[in-house]
Amino acid sequence: MRPETAQGIFVNFKDLHYYNGSKLPFAAAQIGQAFRNEISPRQGLLRVREFTLAEIEHFVDPEDKSHPKYSEVANLDFLMFPREEQVSGQSANIFSLGEAVSGEKSGVPLVAQERFPEPREVEKLVIAPVKKELGLAFKGNQKMVGEALEHSFYPRPSKAGTEQLNVFRFPPIVAPIKCSVFPTVQDRKYNEIANSISRSLTAAGISRKIDVTGNTIGKRYVRTDELGVSFAITVDPHLNTRIR
Repeated sequence: MRPETAQGIFVNFKDLHYYNGSKLPFAAAQIGQAFRNEISPRQGLLRVREFTLAEIEHFVDPEDKSHPKYSEVANLDFLMFPREEQVSGQSANIFSLGEAVSGEKSGVPLVAQERFPEPREVEKLVIAPVKKELGLAFKGNQKMVGEALEHSFYPRPSKAGTEQLNVFRFPPIVAPIKCSVFPTVQDRKYNEIANSISRSLTAAGISRKIDVTGNTIGKRYVRTDELGVSFAITVDPHLNTRIR
């Protein structure tokens, strides 16, 4: 039983980074149950107190902490209780978010690398339904379950044929992200149009992902497929706006 909720964010950092177009900054939020003990000699090793906790983690380039929305919150004040104040017996003080960011980092790089004497061959796990096992588990519903699995997930080779792409194709009603928005070319004008469309979708309560990375339009469509996004709105300088 986990004592915190943030572990899942760190464990899935690589996937979250890819989801954001391999760009910084980005943020991830998670909410769920966590368990802890009260400080009491009568209790054993089991965590017996249940909490609902929420965590929001922002990831930035330590050399460039610029963020498109940072200026909107840099002057917000909040209570902060740094370690130095705690140890010296002082009270919590009010800091602006800008002050906290300029001073809040540990300086410890949270990365690790291991060099091998020669390249290693890595086997990839490919998910494929085993009809016999499906039959034993789902009896008369085997066909329906099998068709649903093939509909939502399938692997396919990349255009270059050098890697395997895993694709989710969710029905729109269950897709966690309904729509992607991206311009076909990297231009400030079209990025602004894409941002405007994105804000309109948010105002309408439609979950969306905006992708203004420098990748080719094909790669952005592939990423959209991999994430299980049902629709894509493409801002094209020649065709205005189109929905895929």
